[in-house]
Amino acid sequence: MDAIDELFRDVRQYFVYRPDLEGFNKPDHWRSQAAHIGSPYYGDCDDLAMTAADLAVQRGIDPARIRVALCLTEVGQRLTIPPPYDHMVCLIDETWTGSATVALDCRQRAVMTWDRLGYRWHSSMRLSERGTWRDMRVGDPAVAPVEIAQPVAPVAPVPIAPVLSKNEARLAKVDAILAASKFGGG
Repeated sequence: MDAIDELFRDVRQYFVYRPDLEGFNKPDHWRSQAAHIGSPYYGDCDDLAMTAADLAVQRGIDPARIRVALCLTEVGQRLTIPPPYDHMVCLIDETWTGSATVALDCRQRAVMTWDRLGYRWHSSMRLSERGTWRDMRVGDPAVAPVEIAQPVAPVAPVPIAPVLSKNEARLAKVDAILAASKFGGG
């Protein structure tokens, strides 16, 4: 099992979703529960993202490869006036996926590349020079602007052209002509 998959399994198996309004009586309360892995911890998406990021650092993943990112999910995108973001995930730049960025997301059952999520990326943060996560509060003038999330796109596989017999090639040409004429293309 890959180290990132194992990390996500460990973080997710103890995670019990509870909105911050219910648990802390405030809309956002970001905190890592990495010190409590091994027993259930309560929180929402930002708590899982912060926990995954801290645990990744503890397990030896280079902090320069780790970010927590704010994004807008499909739910937020359907709103008439969407907020700047409605969700947080942990992003890790990986090499096993072809130099892609993978997302550890409480809404998913497995690790996947960021581009498969369908989110609109808002911003992200990395560890500060002192090795701590900056507390990002929207509108707080004391907080430095965050880096815009620019995940590394996965490398597209090189398509392998199928070897067609002369008859298959002729049928493919006919199919293309019929498809073009059906949709007003010819």
